[in-house]
Amino acid sequence: MRKVMIMFFLTLFSFTTTAKAESDMTINEFANNIASVPGKIFTWLSNEVEKTKEYQKKVWSESKLIKTKKD
Repeated sequence: MRKVMIMFFLTLFSFTTTAKAESDMTINEFANNIASVPGKIFTWLSNEVEKTKEYQKKVWSESKLIKTKKD
C-alpha cells in the first residue's frame, strides 16, 4: 500500500511540474473570470435541478404505469 501511495504522489507531482501557465492573460481578464464564477455556478446548479426534476418525473410516471399494469 505504501508503494502505491508513493507512486500516486510521484505521478501527481510530475503532472503538476509539467503544467505550463498561460502568461498572455491580463489581470483584468483574470478578475473578470473570477467574478463570473458565482453566476456560472448558479446557472449550472439550476440546470442540474431542472434535469433532475425531469428525470424524476419520467421515472415516476413509468413506475406508475408498471404498478397499474400489475393491478
